[in-house]
Amino acid sequence: MKQVVLALLLSVVNCLAGDSNQATSKQIQDLIHSLPGFEQVQEDFALTDYTAPADGKQREANARLKKALEGFKRLRSLLRVGTSIFDYPGLLALSPSRYIEFDNKYAMALGIPSDAVRANGQGTEEDMFDVIFDDRGIITEIRPIVASQ
Repeated sequence: MKQVVLALLLSVVNCLAGDSNQATSKQIQDLIHSLPGFEQVQEDFALTDYTAPADGKQREANARLKKALEGFKRLRSLLRVGTSIFDYPGLLALSPSRYIEFDNKYAMALGIPSDAVRANGQGTEEDMFDVIFDDRGIITEIRPIVASQ
């Protein structure tokens, strides 16, 4: 009888653990689908140029960028080196990937550009990062983006 109860408890724990993994995967998928694509980020960032007087469009763009920034920070904390890029459905659609010939790998830039780098034309993008992956789609590195003139 004790063995039956133990087996039942173990199966319940396994089911619950499986459900929580699916929920986490679903949460990641929902997060990715809630993020703006590269073009939208660029358009909103262009609208936030502070040389022009603030208007409704700028305020809306700033609000979208602020929300997206939180989402990209959360996404960065969830991405894992050694996992497949395909384990994150919709990730490849967020930004165009580019080929890094020297390393024979691919990279995609994610995040929000900074005003400091816009002003200087160089520096480390605090809120942007490259997801580097190989030809099989395995993430090999996640690193900050450094802009230079």
